[in-house]
Amino acid sequence: MKRTLLSLIVFSLLSTVAVGKRDLSLFSGRILSTDFQTGFVKIRHNFSNGRFLNKGTRISIWGPDTSYNPKNSCPGIIVGKSPDYLLLRIKQITACKRVINFSGGQSISLKSESLIENINTAKELRIILNKKRLALASRVKNLKDLIDGYPERVNSINTKYDTLIQKLNLEWKQAIQQAEEEKVYNEQEYRNYVMRLDEIDFKMEKYHIEDNNLYTDRWSLDPSLYLKK
Repeated sequence: MKRTLLSLIVFSLLSTVAVGKRDLSLFSGRILSTDFQTGFVKIRHNFSNGRFLNKGTRISIWGPDTSYNPKNSCPGIIVGKSPDYLLLRIKQITACKRVINFSGGQSISLKSESLIENINTAKELRIILNKKRLALASRVKNLKDLIDGYPERVNSINTKYDTLIQKLNLEWKQAIQQAEEEKVYNEQEYRNYVMRLDEIDFKMEKYHIEDNNLYTDRWSLDPSLYLKK
């Protein structure tokens, strides 16, 4: 019992370390169709970071049951992409049939060094965008406080000049007019900064990065994905 408990603790710790060090250049996919004459392979993927894959990117593919090994992988290039699909061209596809099952529905593993480079670039861009967002958010808050405090400011002005209304009537009217102009200006500034803040939020969502490229779907029940005892 103690050995079993110890084994579970060790396994949990190793799993935690493994999750923290996952290689974002690796991801999985599933073959939809293959044209051995042209070397085109259509693949479906389902991970958010796939949007950082670009046409012309070099990529390696291999079977789902082994870890990455250049000797057991096949090089290819992305010639087309959509949000959920990739079109690869593999020059030596005939030779690759020895290590990869190109049947429809077959799960495969993929690796792209350019993917992790693009992800790192996106991370740096998010840092820059976040700094801009913080600055804009601070400005928006200050302007909102000014706008919300407008009624109190007008009351203060009225109280101050009520006792001197006869003598300082002209000065009172000028102060009110100035406050109105500032209100209009602050409202316009507020709308402008809110619009820019929305643009920053949209870009941050666009470059959102998931922590994991891998996923489990109903194809994980394929006999080829596990060992029968």
